[in-house]
Amino acid sequence: MKIYICDDSKSDRLRVHHYLEKYAKEQEISMDVEEFQSARDMLLAHKKAAEKPVLIFLDIYMDQIDGMETAKMLRKAGIKTSILFTTSSQEHAMEAFQVHADGYLHKPFDYEAFKHAMSKVSDQLQTEFKTIDIRIDRMNRKFRVKDICYAETDSHRVLLHCTDNAYYASITMEALKE
Repeated sequence: MKIYICDDSKSDRLRVHHYLEKYAKEQEISMDVEEFQSARDMLLAHKKAAEKPVLIFLDIYMDQIDGMETAKMLRKAGIKTSILFTTSSQEHAMEAFQVHADGYLHKPFDYEAFKHAMSKVSDQLQTEFKTIDIRIDRMNRKFRVKDICYAETDSHRVLLHCTDNAYYASITMEALKE
C-alpha cells in the first residue's frame, strides 16, 4: 500500500513515518511510504506514479503551495485518496471538511492520536488491500478483491473478470463467494 507524507519539517515527516511503521507492524500490513518536503514535489510524483497512494498525510503550513490548497487541487482533479492533515493550528479544521479530509492531527500529536486518526481510514485501507488466494493454472495466485469486477460460471469452471484480464479459476462459485 502506497502512502505519502508531505511536510516541510523533516522531524514531523520522521514522526509520521515512525508511527506508520509501528502501526503497520501492529496491524500486520505492508506499506510503501514516500516522503515529500513540498506539495509541488508530491503533486508531480503523484501525477507520474503508476501506483497511486491510498493515504496522504498533508501538512497545512508549507511554502509555495500550502496543504489546504493541495487538497483542493487533488479533489478538483477527482482524486479520492484519503487525506489526514497534520498541522500546528486548529484554525483550518472546518475547512478540512470541505475537502473531505478523513482526519486532522494537531501537532505535536502522540501515537494514540495517530492510531485514532488511522482508525477512521482503516476500513478503506483494508478494502484497498484485501486479497484472496485463487488457484489459476495449477498455481495459487493472489488477487486483490477490489480488482475482481465479476465472476461467472463457464462449463463447470469459474471465469473471473478482473481489471487486467479474465482468468479461469479452479474454484467453485460457492467457495469464491465465501
